[in-house]
Amino acid sequence: MADDVDKANEDNQRYLDAVLTQRKESGPIACGRCHNCGATVWEGYRWCDFDCASDWQKRHAARIQRQLGRRDEEF
Repeated sequence: MADDVDKANEDNQRYLDAVLTQRKESGPIACGRCHNCGATVWEGYRWCDFDCASDWQKRHAARIQRQLGRRDEEF
């Protein structure tokens, strides 16, 4: 049974890899460093973890709001 689970996991990973290579990137490009804290990240990654990605996205949204001259309570 473990072999079936392993095969299913491998199939899922191949599918996920294919989908991720086809999607259009938005935001900053992957450069080998976390765009929030500067930590080294794996190739193709932009942030080291979910918290850094979330923090960067909140600050980025706030920066855009300031540039537009608006203040939104969500940010």
